[in-house]
Amino acid sequence: MAGVDFDEEELRRAMEMSMGNPEGLSVSENPGGSREPGNINQEKAEQMFDLFDILVVEKIKEEEKLFEQFGGNKPNKSKIVGSNTKQNIVELSGLPWSAKDDEIKEFLKDCNIVKILIILNEYKKSSGNAKVWVSSKEDLKKALLCHKKHLGTRYINVKIVEQEETNRSTPSDPDAFTAKLSGLPWTATEQEICEFLFGCEVLGGSAGVNIEMNEGGKPSGSALVQLKTKADLESALKYNKQVLGGRYVDVETTSKDGEAKEDKQCTNSPSQAKENTSSNASFKEEKFCIKLSNLNRKATTAEISSFLSGSGGHVKNVLEIVLAVDEKGKAGNAFVKIGGEEDLKVCLGLNAKAMGNREVEVTRAKLEQFEEAKQGKFFVKLTELSRKVTKEDISKFLSDGNVKQVGEVVITVNEKGKVSGNAFVKIGGEEDLKACLRLNGKAMGNREVEVTQAKLEQFEKAKQGKFFVKLTDLSRKVTKEDISKFLSDGNVKQVREVVITVNEKGKVSGNAFVKIGGEEDTKVALSLNNKAMGNRRIGVCQAAVQEFEEAKQHQLAG
Repeated sequence: MAGVDFDEEELRRAMEMSMGNPEGLSVSENPGGSREPGNINQEKAEQMFDLFDILVVEKIKEEEKLFEQFGGNKPNKSKIVGSNTKQNIVELSGLPWSAKDDEIKEFLKDCNIVKILIILNEYKKSSGNAKVWVSSKEDLKKALLCHKKHLGTRYINVKIVEQEETNRSTPSDPDAFTAKLSGLPWTATEQEICEFLFGCEVLGGSAGVNIEMNEGGKPSGSALVQLKTKADLESALKYNKQVLGGRYVDVETTSKDGEAKEDKQCTNSPSQAKENTSSNASFKEEKFCIKLSNLNRKATTAEISSFLSGSGGHVKNVLEIVLAVDEKGKAGNAFVKIGGEEDLKVCLGLNAKAMGNREVEVTRAKLEQFEEAKQGKFFVKLTELSRKVTKEDISKFLSDGNVKQVGEVVITVNEKGKVSGNAFVKIGGEEDLKACLRLNGKAMGNREVEVTQAKLEQFEKAKQGKFFVKLTDLSRKVTKEDISKFLSDGNVKQVREVVITVNEKGKVSGNAFVKIGGEEDTKVALSLNNKAMGNRRIGVCQAAVQEFEEAKQHQLAG
């Protein structure tokens, strides 16, 4: 008992609880300060002290378990915060990528959980880390007892998120800790944004949120949030790619030289934020947009500009035109950014007017629609490529041909899992599409490459990478030969490459990715889901080529 630090009142309550507080049995204090049982007989007194000894032993065991979590050192109780729920936080790392909130709740089933935040990577996938807010310091202790326990097939690291006093002070520069949120629902309120950033202290509460407006006085989908401390800002960044109102929200820091902090109306004190939003509106970029539908498929930006501001209409400021394509890669719609409200009225007056031999529909559009169209759904397909071609080779070929924006490149494989000689590329827009098509028949290395326009559905299908599967719940001692035999015995004809992944400690994770022969082999492999390999039932699901390539970066050596 001498080495254990007990809270006297805690022990008093625990003693009474351990005895069920039987009638007539209490603990009183003598005037001299010694603690003795009062108003009870000798037998009950002995019973009480026996129970008290049991309690002490259990308490020591609990403390010893906690010591193990800290490498044999007693935890610093000052770091286990008290009644402030938003400061009672543990961080879990090493989680399976597939782990959901319910599984984490089950893992921490003895804790009263307030909120779970599964931290995502830039691809909106789980990073394997999570933050969990719990109700009390006792829950923190219980959570620490789960350190190194299993969730599924993985050991989970559990640690307390420390609240450093050096980071808790209010900065002298009110702009020092400002986060920018973009991709917000237009209906999002200041209070909802504060609630979205759970655990982060916003200066002035909802007054510290400045929702940026467009020239029509409507929310633009972006907001600036002033956080109290550096720690709050770092916590806010963990919400990047989380969902608010059905939308993935981007969270990033702002710099004094960056666009987000150029205009003072975005970074003044909370009390001035709303006032400056309207008073400095004249400095903002014009953001009125329209959509033109039922256009001729061959319509050009020049023709659209003439329709709006030339002989067709009297729109004063046609700022930018984006020709949009549908999911089949075909044109027929366009989005136009115009100068202001007067130009908007003129544009709407052109609805159902003729452009060439077609009546064009003109409607008001949202800035988000314009930006989405601008990002482009333009794709090209390259054929007759070398079997040894790389993504870098393709990007260079297109860039050297004056294609300004080369996006994602997908090299496809054939039924045998080998490079097919085809690739699909996402490009920036109409001008890039024209530049790509001019490269048709040009040489890449010693081969003449065919370049044609592609559809979105073709690009997405190529991205799926049909001929890969993921195996889960594998034994830690599994080998590539074991996996190949499991699949071959299940009638998978071609097992081409096996990648066994490791966790952050270099240990086998229990997962593997396998490249197989074709569509038929994929179907056969998926039918092996929940079949036994040794004494374990194995999960088998379809995987994408990107997952396979990423797994190869973290595979078991040898």
